[in-house]
Amino acid sequence: MSKLHDDLDNVIKKLAETSLSGLVTPSIISSETVLQHGTTFPISPIKESHLPIANIKVKTANEVMLLAALHEARAANAALKQRLIALQAANILNEMYCSKLRGQLAHFEEKKKKGGKMGKVLGDGLPRLLSGDEFFQRVVEFEEAQEKAAVEKMTRGEERKRHSEALATWKKSEEARKVENNAQRAHYHEALQTWNKEKTRAKTEGRKFGEKRPILGKLAVAVPRPKLAKVTEDVESDGEYIELGDDGASCVSNEED
Repeated sequence: MSKLHDDLDNVIKKLAETSLSGLVTPSIISSETVLQHGTTFPISPIKESHLPIANIKVKTANEVMLLAALHEARAANAALKQRLIALQAANILNEMYCSKLRGQLAHFEEKKKKGGKMGKVLGDGLPRLLSGDEFFQRVVEFEEAQEKAAVEKMTRGEERKRHSEALATWKKSEEARKVENNAQRAHYHEALQTWNKEKTRAKTEGRKFGEKRPILGKLAVAVPRPKLAKVTEDVESDGEYIELGDDGASCVSNEED
């Protein structure tokens, strides 16, 4: 067991010195991490031997042992080749899977970078000249983004409230429509039943029946269910922001304080 632990420690130390250090160290794995899956190589197909081994006639005990060993070796070789094919197939699938995950991770990292740009004015920690034109423009753009996010958030709240009220009104009108249609259907079936009785009586009495057959009439059509309008997502802020005073001076503060 001690030798096994030593071998594992050596493997971990070697991995820590390669691009796969993220697998054995607390460092974060990024899309730049490349996992080496090894090179595939051709494997010859499994073929049945044409040698007439089954027809060999053994004469001595040694020949019996040698023939048995030959059968075992051939069976072991076939089993190892099958295992090798399975491992290589799994290796190819793992490489495809890891490549897909790296692409998704790279997309997530890029999206995270783009999403965090408007959340920080002094995100890189570098000094800034607060009266500089470039920095002032960044402050203006940042404040505009914050105001836009606040307006969109308020708009979403108003839209949810409007949708909730419209939905409640729609449910009431839908219930009233169903009650009205059911009443109309019941009245129609009752009138139809009376009409059939009168028609049968007139036929029995041998007189002409000229009353028109009652009709159901047009039912109230369902009103479409109100939908919630889509509003742009909030611009999240997780860093420092700048507040301009009345005199145009800039004040640096941090949202986490």
